[in-house]
Amino acid sequence: MLETVLGAGIFFGGGFALYRLVFGLLYFLLPPRHVEPISGKTGGQKRFLFVVPARNEELVLGRCLESLRGLEHPAELVKCVVIADRCGDGTARVAWEMGVQCLERKTAEGGGKGEALDWFLEQYPLGDVDAVCFVDADCRIDAGAPKELEAVLDAGARVVQMANGVANPTESWLTMVTHLSHELQNHLFYEARTKLGLSAAVMGTGFCVDGRLLREMGWKAVSDWEFTGRLLERGTKVDFTAGVKVMSDFPATLGAAWPQRLRWSAGRFGVWSRCFRPRVTQFLWKPTLKGLDGLALLFGPSHSVLFNWNVTILVASWLLPVAAVWRWMAGSVVLLQTVHLGLGVLNSGMGLRMVVAVTFLPLYCGWKGLVELVAAGNVVLGRSRGWGKGHRGAGK
Repeated sequence: MLETVLGAGIFFGGGFALYRLVFGLLYFLLPPRHVEPISGKTGGQKRFLFVVPARNEELVLGRCLESLRGLEHPAELVKCVVIADRCGDGTARVAWEMGVQCLERKTAEGGGKGEALDWFLEQYPLGDVDAVCFVDADCRIDAGAPKELEAVLDAGARVVQMANGVANPTESWLTMVTHLSHELQNHLFYEARTKLGLSAAVMGTGFCVDGRLLREMGWKAVSDWEFTGRLLERGTKVDFTAGVKVMSDFPATLGAAWPQRLRWSAGRFGVWSRCFRPRVTQFLWKPTLKGLDGLALLFGPSHSVLFNWNVTILVASWLLPVAAVWRWMAGSVVLLQTVHLGLGVLNSGMGLRMVVAVTFLPLYCGWKGLVELVAAGNVVLGRSRGWGKGHRGAGK
């Protein structure tokens, strides 16, 4: 019985470790993706709407709007709108002072970012907008974003996720580990998937949706993961582009990062609680490799959760009275994940500094495991909150 349970744990962790490693290797092996527009357009023709959802972001909104003001695209083809969602500070004032339209949601009802986006799409007519880009208030976007996005959209994409980056990677070991996590997610997973013609996922900020598609389906999702699920359900994939970076400052200490990571984890657990059963049921009725890949994309564990799982299985294999082969198998799974991590370190471009930061990973993963447990408990007890106050770098 013990060996059956242990074997199931090794199969689960090993399967996802191998799944991620394969994509990481393919990122290095496959040639760079070249976007070839199918419409023959020369660029500078699409009408972009940049939407900035904000909740008490008075301190950081100005930098975001300044980066949007510097976009290299005909001014008459770019519009910016801020959603001030139940703000108790000067978020709306900052937007108006910078000449940006601001819609203020003052409802007494709760809810998070998803509800705010639904409200916005009910209030704001998209009209003849070709593409709608969503950028969080604490982010800055590359000036050349419209040119790259236009090329990807003209090549046939309907949803594009831009690379999310850490603007302060060298501030502390935690920001370096966060940078490494982004490398693994952006390039060794999403970019590799896009090279293979598979879907990436919407990451919450820095994504662009074809205007006609957004008018057809709306948002109607609590989080970005749920929106990704809706896209996959209708057969619409998310393309990833590394040609545009959306940068933001991240917390430099575990204490400052706690509320942010707790909110993110609770949001993902919430999606699992609402969507896992219907998605699995749908797959069982009509099993396909594409459907299985979609489940792995939406519900697969994060890197830290997978690390905690595999290390726990390895320790259990040494503590329990099981055959030695199980210990070798559990160790091999941890080795697979370590190789994948090494690929991320190699691609980070930070050399020895990143190697030193990686020595803090056991501390980080233990802390992140506690975050996940608290977040799961909050979801079960109905205590999970909306998107809350504060930006990525709050409280540094």
